[in-house]
Amino acid sequence: MAKRTFFSLLYALICIVSFGQEFVHPGMLHTTSDLEFMKIKILAGEEPWKEAWN
Repeated sequence: MAKRTFFSLLYALICIVSFGQEFVHPGMLHTTSDLEFMKIKILAGEEPWKEAWN
């Protein structure tokens, strides 16, 4: 019974902490301007961007 109570409280705590917070991906190192730059290069058909996209 104590184990079930512990996991219920843990679940409640996780829900309280996680709701309302914006998720930030820890592996995303590119900025919006970096992505726009790559988009322009890909649409223009420039290498190596075009081949990397394909």
